[in-house]
Amino acid sequence: MWLSKDKGYARTGEIARSLCVSPSSVVEMARKIAKLGFMETL
Repeated sequence: MWLSKDKGYARTGEIARSLCVSPSSVVEMARKIAKLGFMETL
């Protein structure tokens, strides 16, 4: 993801703004993606 290219991570708010969704939607999506093993969350 281009948001994480420079820092190595992307903040919830940054992702939400780029996708025009709420931060809580990003958290929900991230949990589902992490559960499938495609990413790690902190």
